[in-house]
Amino acid sequence: MDMMRELGAMILARRLRRLSGRLNAAISVFERVVPKIVKVLLFGTVYATLTAGGDSFHVRAGEGFDYPRPSGKFKIGTSYLFLEDSTRLDTFSDASGDYRWISIRVWYPASPRSGVTPVPYGNDEFNRSMVEKGIFDPAFLGEVALRPSASFKDVPLASQGAPWPILIYSSSGVITANVFLCEELASHGYVVLAVGHPYWCEFYFDAEGELFYFDKSNRHYTAMWEEEEAKPTKDTKERITRATDGEKKLALYKKLNQIMPTEVSDLVLWQEDIDFLIDRLIELNSREGIYRGRLDTERIGIMGYSKGGALAGQVCATSDRVRAGVNFDGFMFGGVVDNDLAKPFMIFGQIVSWCQECPSINLPFFQRAEADAYLVEIADANHATFTDLPLMREYILPEGILSSLDGTKSALIIRSYVLAFFDTYVKGLSRAPLLDEMPSPFEEVKFMKRTRLVLDRNALKDDCPVLKGPYLGQKPPGVIPEIFAPGIISTEDHEFSITFSKNGNELLFTRRKDSQRGNRLLHMRIEGGRWSAPQPPPFSLDCREFEPNFTPDGTRLFFCSSRALPENVNSPHPFNLWMVSKQGSYWNKPDVIGSPIMEQFPMFATQTKNGTLYFTGNIDRGIYCAVYKSGRFEIPERLPETINSLNSAGHPFVDPDERFIIFDSNVDEEGTKNLYISFIDNNGEWSEPQNINECAGFPEHAAMPHVSFDGEYLFFSGGGDIYWVDAKIIEELRPKE
Repeated sequence: MDMMRELGAMILARRLRRLSGRLNAAISVFERVVPKIVKVLLFGTVYATLTAGGDSFHVRAGEGFDYPRPSGKFKIGTSYLFLEDSTRLDTFSDASGDYRWISIRVWYPASPRSGVTPVPYGNDEFNRSMVEKGIFDPAFLGEVALRPSASFKDVPLASQGAPWPILIYSSSGVITANVFLCEELASHGYVVLAVGHPYWCEFYFDAEGELFYFDKSNRHYTAMWEEEEAKPTKDTKERITRATDGEKKLALYKKLNQIMPTEVSDLVLWQEDIDFLIDRLIELNSREGIYRGRLDTERIGIMGYSKGGALAGQVCATSDRVRAGVNFDGFMFGGVVDNDLAKPFMIFGQIVSWCQECPSINLPFFQRAEADAYLVEIADANHATFTDLPLMREYILPEGILSSLDGTKSALIIRSYVLAFFDTYVKGLSRAPLLDEMPSPFEEVKFMKRTRLVLDRNALKDDCPVLKGPYLGQKPPGVIPEIFAPGIISTEDHEFSITFSKNGNELLFTRRKDSQRGNRLLHMRIEGGRWSAPQPPPFSLDCREFEPNFTPDGTRLFFCSSRALPENVNSPHPFNLWMVSKQGSYWNKPDVIGSPIMEQFPMFATQTKNGTLYFTGNIDRGIYCAVYKSGRFEIPERLPETINSLNSAGHPFVDPDERFIIFDSNVDEEGTKNLYISFIDNNGEWSEPQNINECAGFPEHAAMPHVSFDGEYLFFSGGGDIYWVDAKIIEELRPKE
């Protein structure tokens, strides 16, 4: 009890000190600017009356503060989160034993009860500090104190339309730098979370929304800004801006990574913050509270300003936890430099006043993107254009902070493109017309697009079924084969070649659509207790890609692709065998399987526990194996005629312990295939293959086998669908000793 009283006294003392400081600051400002405050108070009263209704783009909140009204149909709620990650120590804290934390303000579609009033636009304490620094005119204090935002604090999330897709905003300097955009997106049915990463933002919020600052003498903060302000960094960024060639810019970005090691490592921490946040959102969605059952953790987008824009690029290049990303005028250093953008991405930037002929600073990432990419460059803009500051023009004191572009016009441009982009790639709605309008309908905008990756729109639609449990929650088959996941994986299109990871939490398969060029890989994984909709994996390109197979430990995947080869690799084949590794949820950049395997024109590769690779060779059609030894594959050997005497034997699945092999072979001149199985006998020889299709209920055509990670089911392709059957037929076919 004494401890509780002591803790209560400490909290009370802290609040009294904070209140005293605010009171003294208020008295000081009031004495200096009484006439202006009275004027602002009057305008604030008028504003409160005007905001009772109306559909205009903005309402003048007072002199110099044109604030855009959210245009969506939903009312907006706001709340705060302060999350501590007990799995990561804060190694930069001055106190030992501290854990990494993140501070978050949230906006969401809401159902406020009658009688509640919206919260103020700004935070009084922060605005006072900005006045003391000479950034805001003192009159702004009265304006913000009275100016209500469009958000209601801690009200319930709207239920109609839930669960809501999620947008994560990574701030740089100020968590609430883009209130106008966050409210706009929330009004259109998104949960928007503005994240404050430690040691970077001007201020942070606790779980109740109380503001606190951090000590800027912190060694980590100091080290980062020493790198930012160093001459080599500034010179390299200027050279990036001036470079006219994308490859030249990319080379300079590689140099930037080298001269900013502290910043690059901090960006990795930021990405870990995002992973931690997504995990916590999954938890919040399943437990008591305002978020329960309201969050769609399968549909997530990320956006960021300045350094936060670099984070958005890194996440979209190296992770599969988000669907799409946006960068607001940030140099994209970090992981995106060595890993091309694998998710749809939109890049906002300014047409630099001192180098108007210079292409976008992020041109190489746009050019090398492996998914749909967009460039939105705004004339007469500057770095502050992508924040709320232009809306407060008459209250900004220092010259040079704002550009000449009108704040309401820049806000309209930004929110129009961002909403069109996320509606298309996160919600999966029909493609927004604005994304195809060239030139842009905004005269200030230079717009470019590269639509490379054709998403499966049907798989991303809002009414995609909720799938839970092993094997997508499908009823297991018996000894008679059944079509797997009809309408989800097996559709009216042509599906084949499925593979499951070691833990059964993700799968890939191939789909061929008449409207697409060739075969495409699709990926599903369990997120937040449910299966994601089929969509291209992060490493996928707009080319022919097919026949995925996980390795037994689930850390690597083999697949075929017609993508371009590295400059030092030559192959006469139209497509080649590739391998991509993964670490947790991150997919690395794929590597081609070169010589000596490449010479056999390999397809459909599976690997055993000891590293031996079995595959279809197409130069002399048959099944081959290549032993993995001393970090490389040895020269492939053709399997014995026991296997390869069958007509066009191929597509081998080999048991991870090499106890049996299942493959397909032609049974007629029309190319009809059947599955065959062969076992290793006591002498280490392959037994005479047996035709699995002779078992009852098998379709006429069966190919491309895969035995599930737990050995329970045999999957195969037949007639444009994927089938599964109880794997006990394997043991029934094993020769009796």
